[in-house]
Amino acid sequence: MSSEDGAADAPWSAEEAPAVNLAGSDSAQARPEVDAASGEIENLRIALRSNRRIGIAIGLIMAQCHATDHEAFELLRQRSMDTNRKMADLAERVVQVGRLESAEPPPG
Repeated sequence: MSSEDGAADAPWSAEEAPAVNLAGSDSAQARPEVDAASGEIENLRIALRSNRRIGIAIGLIMAQCHATDHEAFELLRQRSMDTNRKMADLAERVVQVGRLESAEPPPG
């Protein structure tokens, strides 16, 4: 093997070179899949955090209203719909202030 084509410096033989090139192209093709999986992992982390905060909010509402978990969830869900706020955002507010605040009057 001559060093003109770089084969003498390579850690593989001339017969193995096509497989190495193929493996390199596989890794390039896998990059979008890795990026998509990374995005999905981040979305799952956000969902898990939201779920935890909703659970904490439900517990606070249960204590505040002497409600069952189902009733507390329904109160949170209904308030979310009435105020046109995402449940996760409303749950975060409940956790921050320690209770479900009175519903704000509709605008206008």
